[in-house]
Amino acid sequence: MRATLGAGLVAAGKVLFSDSGYWAPKLRPEEREVQLTGSQAQVQQGQRRIKPGSVVYWMRFAMALAAGFATHFLRINYLSWGDLAFYMGIGVGVAFYLLSILIVRDVLKYGEVELKGKNRYITLGGGTFIVLWIMLSVLLNTLGI
Repeated sequence: MRATLGAGLVAAGKVLFSDSGYWAPKLRPEEREVQLTGSQAQVQQGQRRIKPGSVVYWMRFAMALAAGFATHFLRINYLSWGDLAFYMGIGVGVAFYLLSILIVRDVLKYGEVELKGKNRYITLGGGTFIVLWIMLSVLLNTLGI
C-alpha cells in the first residue's frame, strides 16, 4: 500500500485524509510510505539540526555571561585597581571575545559557507556580546555581591 502527501493522504487510490478533514483509519507503520523533505525528515528521525548561526549567537551570549562574571570575580573595579580597572575590564572582554572567535573558526570550523557571509564568524553576535557583558558587569559591580 502506498501513501503520499499531496492533495491528501492517499492509499490504494482512496482519499483517507485530506486538508478538508476527512477521517482516515490509522495505517500500520509498515503500510505507510510518506516522503518527507529536508528538516521534516530529520525531525522524524530524531535528528534535529541547529543552524550554525544560532550556535555562534548563543555561544557568544554564554561567553558574554562568562566575561561579566569573570570581570566581577577577578575584582576588576575602581576600588581595587584605580584608573587601570577600566582598561583591565576591557581587556577581559576582548580576551573572551577573541576566545569565542577562535572557537568558532578553529574548533567548530564554521566559515563563510556555513555562516553565509564573509567574516561572519567575527561579527555574528558581537553586539549582543558587548551589551550583555557591559550590563552584567555593571549590575554585579552595583550589587557588590
